[in-house]
Amino acid sequence: MAIAETTSHFKFPVELPDNWVVISPEHLASANTGQTLESLGISKQVDSQTFETILNKVKSGSVEFYFDKNYLGTSYQNNVSVQVDAPLKFSSIDELKQIATTECGKLDTSLENVFGEVPIIHACGLSSSNGMVIFSHTYTIKSQNVVIANTNIPMGDRFSFSVVAGATLDGKGEKSTGDMHKVLINSITNHVVTNMKKPQ
Repeated sequence: MAIAETTSHFKFPVELPDNWVVISPEHLASANTGQTLESLGISKQVDSQTFETILNKVKSGSVEFYFDKNYLGTSYQNNVSVQVDAPLKFSSIDELKQIATTECGKLDTSLENVFGEVPIIHACGLSSSNGMVIFSHTYTIKSQNVVIANTNIPMGDRFSFSVVAGATLDGKGEKSTGDMHKVLINSITNHVVTNMKKPQ
């Protein structure tokens, strides 16, 4: 499988397999104003209303989407998004651990309020990537036939990055989407850590 290096809208480098496509503000600009499914490398099977929703989100400049063309369905569930989110503020690792414990403890209720059903929680907690602490949770929404992995990467007091992967439960695309989720988290944290080490 061929690998191409591209640069995210958020300035970190990404190694993108040739079956993956990114939709970013720069991508839309290069396609000019007449964006179509075909001009952006997207299968016609994607629902046009869903496509318009995606375009509007990307045009806002706060999010970009990655998807594997091999597993793209009409509901567009097999994708990974990267977006700027509210900051996850903490003054110490102990405080962050307490925040994570609190959030994980109420995650099922919070998600039930959003989706209207009790989710299946697979994992919730802190881990690290390239020495940076990250907060992740993974859950299934059975009525929507989707498993979602959501990772928050704190970036200080101004903002955080959210990397969210969604995949259908039929197994098609789940591994591919999960792998890309990990690639993007690694790319972001590696970029941040590498630039922190550079002389000012």
